[in-house]
Amino acid sequence: MWRVGKMFPKKGNFFPGGNDRESGRMNYATMVATALRKELGGSHQATKTVMRWTGASERTVKHWLAGYHGPGGACLIVLMRESETVYEAVLASAGRRDAMVTARVLAVHRMIAEVMALIDREEAGPPGNRPKEAAREKGPAEKGLDDRKNDRTNVPINDHNWGASEPPPEDGLKPRQRWYLEALAAGKEVRADDLRRCWGVSEKTARRDVAALKERGLIEFVGPLRTGRYRLRC
Repeated sequence: MWRVGKMFPKKGNFFPGGNDRESGRMNYATMVATALRKELGGSHQATKTVMRWTGASERTVKHWLAGYHGPGGACLIVLMRESETVYEAVLASAGRRDAMVTARVLAVHRMIAEVMALIDREEAGPPGNRPKEAAREKGPAEKGLDDRKNDRTNVPINDHNWGASEPPPEDGLKPRQRWYLEALAAGKEVRADDLRRCWGVSEKTARRDVAALKERGLIEFVGPLRTGRYRLRC
């Protein structure tokens, strides 16, 4: 006779790990929580950031960060888009380390291209020897930074002050703005926060860069204010 009312104990949700069975048995919620805390930490600001990314409630996000349960499909896709660590963790759990390596190679390639562009500008000489049109584009907000002219050789590419004391190139765009346009041209859905993370600038600077592209008519915003995106203007 069958006994009624018995339930199997809940074992948790697991992602497959391909050939790596040990790492593949990591609980799904724990995997997402570990990835988020690795990138954002465990502070209240981390909670606010994930809330802004996904639109989830504060309680829900706190449960994700604590590993109580993992995000649903739609929220997971958003987290993969916004967080490099979540993106890589999901690829690794799905046995797609080849795609993860490819993404890293492309990112390094972009950084090398930007470094080479920086070297070319340094070899062009001081601003006084550059075209007058570029020098005239220097705005009032950049005054007071001239004392940095002789200290630019070792400026890292992700320094948020880099570019402020540099006259803009002929098209008037900063390297990070050109990177943003190239990403849109490649069909990627990028936001100001992506620019901030990639270039190491402040959120205010990233938003100002994107706003400048919009004012010049190079990009346009489509869709609802909360879930819309930028695209190249035809």
